[in-house]
Amino acid sequence: MERKYTILLVEDESSAVYAIESYFTGAGYKVLTAFSAQSGLDVALKDHPDVTILDVIMPASNGLDILPEIRKDAWGQTAKIVIFSNSPSEEFKAIAHKYSVEKYLVKTDTSLKELEEVIKQILSKHDS
Repeated sequence: MERKYTILLVEDESSAVYAIESYFTGAGYKVLTAFSAQSGLDVALKDHPDVTILDVIMPASNGLDILPEIRKDAWGQTAKIVIFSNSPSEEFKAIAHKYSVEKYLVKTDTSLKELEEVIKQILSKHDS
């Protein structure tokens, strides 16, 4: 039996959560969701997903703000994180790079199929 990978989606827009969650659930992944950076951090540290999809621009806390906290944790030091944001900010990309994010994708330039391909590549590197 093939392993069912777990994806944590940290996203504040409910329509985006629904679309991404539906797509990945349909593709055979287990999807955990969090609607804020803080709840995403809590879920990540508790459940240790195979990949975390992290939005950047969210109310209360920027998604990048939790990267240092994730990386402090033993599991989090090698956690696979993909930024999936509407912001193409070079400053945000530099912060993501500093914390060894696997990929920084801009939502308007990336289809869910392309996002899935990136995640498959990350998981295949992780498994080999």
